[in-house]
Amino acid sequence: MIGAEVDTTTLIRRLDALRSKDIPRAVASALSRSGTTVRARVQRLIRDDLALKASLIRGAISIEKSKPVDGASKAFITLRARGGPISLREYGARHTQRGTTYKIRKRDKRKVYKSAGRKGFIVGTRDRQGRLTSTNVEYGGHVYVRRSDGGFRKVFGPGIAIKVAGRRARTLAGDTFKERFQIEFRAVLGEFIRRQQRGLK
Repeated sequence: MIGAEVDTTTLIRRLDALRSKDIPRAVASALSRSGTTVRARVQRLIRDDLALKASLIRGAISIEKSKPVDGASKAFITLRARGGPISLREYGARHTQRGTTYKIRKRDKRKVYKSAGRKGFIVGTRDRQGRLTSTNVEYGGHVYVRRSDGGFRKVFGPGIAIKVAGRRARTLAGDTFKERFQIEFRAVLGEFIRRQQRGLK
């Protein structure tokens, strides 16, 4: 989870020309627009790093906006990422003659998954050369590895929430919000003032 806030005191002074009921509407609109940009930039940061599908990253990250607090002197958003560790299947796991390979980060080289010297595997049908021709529907193409007691467990990679909570994502979110809120708030004020001047509600 990431929190980002901005001081709106100076911007609020520009609202003298507006009706009082327009103030929270202006702040809320600017928050929504700014939050959309923050989420998009953080998603891009993670997408450029992790070897995951863009749709998976987009679906995991959401924005919560605040109501004006401290006498409307502050506004903030919260960026949230849901879900825990992600199945290694989503990191491009595939069966090869060397074993089940994957990569967590886009810049990584693919490597064979091992745990305590045991290679991971994907349950499915193989041809005479050992190539995987189809996956078992029950096991969904996920990667498993045998445990010391003879059973097996599903293998996971890092979750998106860990990346969202990282320093780079926090810094990017905070800087982007402070930059965009100023821009969006001024744009909303201009729209409201022009609307009022035309006698529109």
